[in-house]
Amino acid sequence: MRRKNTRLIIIVLVILAIILIQLPFFSTFRDKIRIVISTPARIINSSFQSVKSNIKTISNIDTIVKENSELREQLLFTNARIAELQTVLQENIRLREDLKFSQSRPEINLVPAKIVNFSPSGAYQAITIGLGSEDGIKEGQAVISQGFLIGKVKNVSVKTAEVWLLTNRNVITPVRLTNSQTTGLLKGGIRGLVVDNIPVDTKVAKGELVVTSSLEGLYPEGIAIGEVIDIIHREEEIFITLRISTPINISSITYVFIVK
Repeated sequence: MRRKNTRLIIIVLVILAIILIQLPFFSTFRDKIRIVISTPARIINSSFQSVKSNIKTISNIDTIVKENSELREQLLFTNARIAELQTVLQENIRLREDLKFSQSRPEINLVPAKIVNFSPSGAYQAITIGLGSEDGIKEGQAVISQGFLIGKVKNVSVKTAEVWLLTNRNVITPVRLTNSQTTGLLKGGIRGLVVDNIPVDTKVAKGELVVTSSLEGLYPEGIAIGEVIDIIHREEEIFITLRISTPINISSITYVFIVK
């Protein structure tokens, strides 16, 4: 009986509390309770949104870093392909020039040779080719690239041969000026390519083509070497010196042709 009375009292008190809370007297108290409850909720929600935003930002950064890495790899690959294609294109141009020269001089027998070693700097300027005595290579044979004389065979072994470049100070080449038909000796060295002892009254102009001379029997006649880029004359001397430039960049070629 006492338990039932207690339960009844609790129910009545709950009902009264609900009724009283709805009265205007308790509205201020109710609002304060709502504020107290809502403030932590807003803080928690704001913190959650901030954490969520940071996580999204970190995820975006990872994505950007990955994309940048992929783009960098693609760029490196593309640049490598461009360089490779440019090399092939330049080699194709050089081979076309070699073919053109071969067709224009059918009396000259040309043998292609791969360059296997470079030493084109310093006083001793030379390259090594992958042909030797077993291939019929002999000392003194002319070496051509793109229709221009670049040197001559010097030291020959069984499988390789050394080619001394025109710029080597030990190489002397008989040449002829195409306009005046004046002959001279082309020399290499620290001055570059020069032709000394040309008579002062010789009519020479910059840009005049210089070719090989066959007078001494060393080379076929008329193989291009380069052009005159400077004329050096001192008043007290009876000779002039010509500086010659060749268009061939030795470091960029991979094959040469031997005149047999």
